[in-house]
Amino acid sequence: MRVYSGSSVGSGSKETKMKGLNYTIELISDDMYRIDARITRKGKQYRKRESVQGKRNAERRAAQVVWELEDVADAESVPVVFETFGECVDYYKKNYDRWESNGTHLDAVQNDLCNIPVLDIQGGYDRMITKLKRNASVRKRGFSNATINRRSDRVRAVLNFCREHEVIGELKLKLKKFEETPRDIPISDDDVEMLLASIQKNRPYLYPIVAFSLQVPSRLGELLNLKRSDVDVVNRVVRMRSGTTKNGRGVSKPIPPNLAEYFDSIPQDCEWAFYREEKGKNIQLGRFTKAWYTCLADTKIKESIRFHDLRHYSATKLLHDGLPERVIMQIAGWRTNMLSTYYHKDSVEAAKSALALFENRMKSA
Repeated sequence: MRVYSGSSVGSGSKETKMKGLNYTIELISDDMYRIDARITRKGKQYRKRESVQGKRNAERRAAQVVWELEDVADAESVPVVFETFGECVDYYKKNYDRWESNGTHLDAVQNDLCNIPVLDIQGGYDRMITKLKRNASVRKRGFSNATINRRSDRVRAVLNFCREHEVIGELKLKLKKFEETPRDIPISDDDVEMLLASIQKNRPYLYPIVAFSLQVPSRLGELLNLKRSDVDVVNRVVRMRSGTTKNGRGVSKPIPPNLAEYFDSIPQDCEWAFYREEKGKNIQLGRFTKAWYTCLADTKIKESIRFHDLRHYSATKLLHDGLPERVIMQIAGWRTNMLSTYYHKDSVEAAKSALALFENRMKSA
């Protein structure tokens, strides 16, 4: 509810001029007042004047005039182009270059809310959250709070983008925020050995991309979109071009020696750095969630490792091998110091180092 408060400028016992938010009221004759209301929207001024008899009638009418001007301005300045959330997502994907950095969650919310009218987005969003809290994920467990929060973030991003580009009007949407527990999945060298053996057995086309991520901190989307033309076999680096990484900046990553032969042998007719053969053609490697968990199930690894956990593993491994944090951040593409905050806390190697220190102290005592 909008509330307008005014102030008066008196002249003896008669009030000749009163001011309020976006309006003035001026006494023009005996008990006759002139209202002058003005508002500005995006540089355009909306104004209306009228005369009213009686001071109290003028005050009430002034507030109404301002409301009427705001309704006219809003109707003119925010044309409603899209009616459903699905249309908003399509517009977002078409006009926002970096949407693919969160493509999985974006596709999920588009699927859940595709036909929901924009004006009923709150109801559709609430039903989506209830569904996520109740239903199990592909890993046969309930969706985590972190996943649900990422879905909410995508809904917010799409609607904010569309509002800023004036293809939908203003919305009152209350998004939920659930408390997250940081993911802490330790991966041992034995786990890595079992995982690679299972991949060689069940899905050998995944071996190069997994082996690369185990040694070089990378995001799956970056690797899937890496082209053969971005591989520099002479200098032994691959180049993630600007616009293909999460932060939008390009970054170079080293080619591990044990993968040099693979990158040297990418077929000339293949456009992509990581690929698989299908019907005699070398095609781009797509997201492989089902294949990943098929390989994981054929091991004795107890934890439900995700591909993104390999980024944790490789960053921590490089750190403990002596590579400076700043260099690791540049390779991984971090703009903030994510490494010291998340990636090597509570590590087994750090605990072993502390234990060795304790033992040396005891020996010298």
